[in-house]
Amino acid sequence: MAYTLTQYQAVCAAIASGERRVKYDGKEVEYRSMAELMQSKSVIESELIATGQLTDPTTAAGVQRGGTTYAMYSGD
Repeated sequence: MAYTLTQYQAVCAAIASGERRVKYDGKEVEYRSMAELMQSKSVIESELIATGQLTDPTTAAGVQRGGTTYAMYSGD
């Protein structure tokens, strides 16, 4: 299936708001769970990256992913 940036943005907005219902282009889809919605986002993202419509955040210039930074707080 050919996905669009509009669909991707709608899925991302739904995830950010905690909703399972996604609306785009006059259509509405309700996912059974947030996990299913996240999986759908991953599928759409992969296709958009493969077709050059979206930049892969793990290989974009200047973007580094991974690693962990820890902060230590003291009551002093």
